Amino acid sequence: MITANTIRPLLICLTALFCLTVAPNAATVSNHISPNPAETGGDIRYSITIQYSTQSKLRATPPKTLLASLSDAVQLVDYKLNKTLKNNIYTLKIDYFLRANSPGSFTFPPHSFSLESNGKTQNYPLSPPSLQVLAPQALPSTDAVTKSTASFHHVSAVVSPNHITIGQPFQYTLSFSYDKSSQIDTLPPRDLFQRAPYDIILSDYTISNRLAATQNITTLIYDLVLFEVGDFMIPTHTITLLNSETIERYSVAGEQITVTSVLPKATPPNEIPFKDIIGLIPTSFPLIYVLMMLAVILLTVVGIGLIVIYRKKRITTPTMQAVPETPIDTRPIHVRYMEKLDLLRQSDAYQSDHYDQFYSELVDILRDYFSERYSHPFSEMTTSEIIVYFESIMPAKVLSKLKVILNSSQLVKFARIAPNHDFHNSIIDSCIALITDTSE
Repeated sequence: MITANTIRPLLICLTALFCLTVAPNAATVSNHISPNPAETGGDIRYSITIQYSTQSKLRATPPKTLLASLSDAVQLVDYKLNKTLKNNIYTLKIDYFLRANSPGSFTFPPHSFSLESNGKTQNYPLSPPSLQVLAPQALPSTDAVTKSTASFHHVSAVVSPNHITIGQPFQYTLSFSYDKSSQIDTLPPRDLFQRAPYDIILSDYTISNRLAATQNITTLIYDLVLFEVGDFMIPTHTITLLNSETIERYSVAGEQITVTSVLPKATPPNEIPFKDIIGLIPTSFPLIYVLMMLAVILLTVVGIGLIVIYRKKRITTPTMQAVPETPIDTRPIHVRYMEKLDLLRQSDAYQSDHYDQFYSELVDILRDYFSERYSHPFSEMTTSEIIVYFESIMPAKVLSKLKVILNSSQLVKFARIAPNHDFHNSIIDSCIALITDTSE
């Protein structure tokens, strides 16, 4: 006879078996292309989201080179992979940031990901929809925004210089002209490079407008410094104009910049100073060493005796007039430290190739200045701690100068990278400007 007592163990066994065989491999996946259809030159994102249990192990994911077969028609601009954990469920999100350079219909290559659990691997295939890329004039009439370039007369995006050494400042300049009947709705923001997947610092950002005969001309200038080596892309961005009938968008494709490393000259092997290592303690104690030790002991005793006699005699001798102390420098803090920077400019370390010594002294002067200026022990803090400290109290433009100086010094001292010639010649002026900006 089947009773509740006999059914309960059976259900527990079946549940456990189900969890072991199904739950660990259970996964959900979603993928989409946005926007689709897209327009030529516009930004496109292909996203894949995978959710799976912590009892499973992810063994394979779609690679960064997934879309390489599409050649230059659909170009990969950026690739990001992010994994989070919540309630024993992993969520893996993969984003391919793309740009379509020509109209057409494009099919992404088939791809998949794999999960392993209990020694078994299960493959999950993915089949994304085809991507439709349309020319601007072929956009559907139902689209709320119409695309036109009638108001745009000229758009120019330039990286100068576009081949630099690490730590060398450069500019990204965007200039465009448009009809007087239109007005600017959106511009690339100041924080355009904030989402860039490389270490870049914005030193300055300026916008200027001028009026020509029948056109308005707007120019944006980003002053930047890159602290990585390789080939990098300026993020794709958009300009939007408003006129009486339409909203006009112009997507600006990212320009490439190449950053190389300049290494200091290597010391020839025959010039490396080697010294013999001499033992400090002899392995045996001949008579000569015993006599030397006795002589040292005797001299020590005599010296101590002379010191005692001198101190007793000094007590009975009238006190001599005290030597006047060195007068305290009462000049303002910024004046004193600017003078130290000028002296450093005249030193051999600045004029020679001893970059590590020079940049160490330079940063020490800045640390001492900030310690006295803000009554805080900056000499005991790391470069990162100093930057974090000033993020909340220092203006963004001044903080950018400080980051450039400190990060460049780190590269010279620890990465053994020789600074760019123009940057080295202007570094003390940059420090004086930093002290001037923080003198009040």
